[in-house]
Amino acid sequence: MPKFKVHIVGKDKAFVWDAEGIVTLINEEGSHRSPTNSQIEVFNKQILENEGFQLQKYLHSKEEKKKMIKLARKEKHEHENSESKENEQGQNDDTRDYAQDAQRRLHEDNLRCLINEQSSKELPKRIKTQTKGFVPAITIKTKSDSFAWYDDNAHGFDSLEAARKSNFWTWPQTEKEEHRYKVFCDLWKKGYYITSGVKFGGDYLLYSDDPLRQHSHFIATILDMNRVISPLDIVTFGRLGTAVKKSYMLCSWDQNLNKPTYVCVEWAGF
Repeated sequence: MPKFKVHIVGKDKAFVWDAEGIVTLINEEGSHRSPTNSQIEVFNKQILENEGFQLQKYLHSKEEKKKMIKLARKEKHEHENSESKENEQGQNDDTRDYAQDAQRRLHEDNLRCLINEQSSKELPKRIKTQTKGFVPAITIKTKSDSFAWYDDNAHGFDSLEAARKSNFWTWPQTEKEEHRYKVFCDLWKKGYYITSGVKFGGDYLLYSDDPLRQHSHFIATILDMNRVISPLDIVTFGRLGTAVKKSYMLCSWDQNLNKPTYVCVEWAGF
């Protein structure tokens, strides 16, 4: 079975994958070598080229906006002239003067709204006006191998045991972490797809099928076997699960029986 390089992964999942022999852990920090001057120059050049591309798109968008505004003003002006001619007959001089004055004020207001879109004759001011409001988007790279100075060939571990000998992997260290890992393994063996449950106030989200195809069914939280759960805790778990249309699963590892214990809390109402 081919192995997959894992740069960022949950500790629990790393253990399961290691047991199944399908993962290679990477020391991400150690894989980033000190970049050379030429690599830095190329990297900075790429950033400037990307910003230049974004600026061109921004200026093109501004020009298109100017054309649309100009066309809208022209159509509005023609419409107002048409209405003015239809209503001209029968209007007295005062009314006609008032309409012309209102049209003039509207024209001035439109020009005022477009003042920031116009370029001045002086080149420095023109460049400044064109780029005013432009903020380049910062691209955050999600893969380290896109950097020229990155090399993970000498910083990978085929097993957690090898990573532990190099002091790269130190988890689990406590009894609580050990129990958490065992509960995770049991849920994994039961066929659940498991992701982080932080955004729902738990440790894990449990899916019966691919997370890309359906919503999770359970919010799982790992608790100490001897923890006293108050009625208020039960109400909290039940209400939280109901609010997001899930069941709240309380998980513990029974050290005496050497097996997990699961309790689901649902808000039934009255």
